[in-house]
Amino acid sequence: MAKCLNCGEEVTGSFCINCGTPAPESKVNLEKTETVKPEIINTEESVNKIEVVQPQNQYQNNFSGTAQTNQNPTPPPVYNNIQVNMPNVTTSVGGWIGWLLLISFLNIIGVLIMLCATKDESAKNFAKAYLVFFGICTAIALIILLICILIPVMIGAASR
Repeated sequence: MAKCLNCGEEVTGSFCINCGTPAPESKVNLEKTETVKPEIINTEESVNKIEVVQPQNQYQNNFSGTAQTNQNPTPPPVYNNIQVNMPNVTTSVGGWIGWLLLISFLNIIGVLIMLCATKDESAKNFAKAYLVFFGICTAIALIILLICILIPVMIGAASR
């Protein structure tokens, strides 16, 4: 039995079981290598023989409808969570109370100030929704006002 040159343990094969160092007698002498030409045999048995090669990736198929995976598949790459141009600003409860007081005293001007001054996306979305809702309510009020004015005028003109 040979001893490992690295750790001193007995080596039984080509490598030391303890540290993985190649055994002393397993070193190859590169000066005395010979080139061997492969021999091709064309017999009827070798031509009819079909070699089945199993896939060597991590998703081997066992042809039963389920996939087999290797014991140690490559983990997916991990990316850092980077948010570009997305400030992490949230409005506190006191901030919302302040915005609501501003809107209640200045109404549309307060909403426009809120839309332009804040960096919180939820506060900007609230201001946009408030402006849309205010526009719809104003349009409905104008339509009702026109109807209330035009109907008496048309009735009064018809009675004369």
